[in-house]
Amino acid sequence: EAFIAAKNQPRWAQAAAFVLPRCCRSSETRVSSPSTSLQRRYSCTPVAAMADDDSKTVEGAPQVENTCAGCGLPAKMACPHCVKIKASEPQDFSTDYGVAYYCAQDCFKKHWKTHKAQHKPWAAAVEIATPLPGGNERMPSCFDNYQGWTGSLRPWARPAVDDTRARLLRLPASVQKPDYAGSGQPYSEILDKRNRTAKVYTPEQIQGIRKACKIGREVLDAAGRAVKVGVTTAEIDRVTYEATVSRGAYPSPLNYYNFPCAVCTSVNEVICHGIPDLRPLRDGDVVNVDVSVFYQGYHGDLNETFVVGQCSPQNVGLVETAFRCLEAGAALIRPGTMYR
Repeated sequence: EAFIAAKNQPRWAQAAAFVLPRCCRSSETRVSSPSTSLQRRYSCTPVAAMADDDSKTVEGAPQVENTCAGCGLPAKMACPHCVKIKASEPQDFSTDYGVAYYCAQDCFKKHWKTHKAQHKPWAAAVEIATPLPGGNERMPSCFDNYQGWTGSLRPWARPAVDDTRARLLRLPASVQKPDYAGSGQPYSEILDKRNRTAKVYTPEQIQGIRKACKIGREVLDAAGRAVKVGVTTAEIDRVTYEATVSRGAYPSPLNYYNFPCAVCTSVNEVICHGIPDLRPLRDGDVVNVDVSVFYQGYHGDLNETFVVGQCSPQNVGLVETAFRCLEAGAALIRPGTMYR
C-alpha cells in the first residue's frame, strides 16, 4: 500500500517510512508504528489478487509465467509500487521499466534496496508522457507579459514533479557534486574569473578532463538517439539525466545559477541554453542538445545540432556548414597553436 509519513509523527516513525514518488502518494495513508510501516514497505501484491483489478496493469496476469527478479524462480507476487506506476501510464506509453515480480516476501525484502531505484525515474518518465490538465502548451506565467518573440516558437509547460530538488535528492551518494549543486552559485568559477592567465594543465589533469569528456560524448549520443518527431525536449532532458547519473557523473547544468534541467535544448530560433519543456518536436525542427557533465572534479562540455524528420535543404545546409567549421577549427588544435 502507498503511504507517507505524517509531519507530526515521531522521528522513529518517519525513519521507518518509505516516501513514494509523488504520483504514487496517497493523502489518506499514514504511518502508525514501525512494525506497520515495515510490513507495508516489504509487502508484495499476490499475482492472483491482481487479476481482480480491471486496470490494464493486471490484465491476464495469471496466464503469464513471471520469474522472480531476485532469484529467477517462478514468481507469485508483484511489487505494489511498480503496479501503481504501471497503472498510471498513459495509453501507448513505452519504456524499459516494468513491474518486478518476486517469489516470496523475503526475496522482495532482500532486493528492495536495489529494486526501488527504478521507481522514481520510471515515475518521471510517466509524468512527462502524461498530458497536464489544461494542456501542455500553456506558457509559464513568467512569460505572461513578454513581447520580444523573434519567431513562432513559444515556451510550453514543464514537468512539475521531477523538478530540480527531486533530482538532487535522488542523486546517488557516490556522485561527486559541484559547489553550486546546493546553492545554485558556482563560487569556484566566480573566484576563478579573477585569474587573467591561461591555465596549463598537468598530464594527470588532462586525463581527468578526457574522462569527463568521454562520458559527455556517451551521454550526448544517448540524448541524440532520443531526438525524433513527437518526443518532447523534457524527455530528452530525462534521458540525459539518467545517462549521466548511471555513469557516475553529475549533469553540470542542473542548478547552475538555478538552471532547472540537466541539459540545454535549443529549438529553431532559440540561440542557446534553451530550457527543456513539454513541447513535442515537430517535423522540420532543428534542435541543439548541449550536454555538460561533472566527473571527479572536471567538467566535460559538448553539444550537437540535430535535424528532426524531414528538414528543409536550407536548414540541413546550415547544420552541415557549422559542423564543417567545427572540424576545421578542431584540426588546428595541437601544441604550439596560438589561442587567437
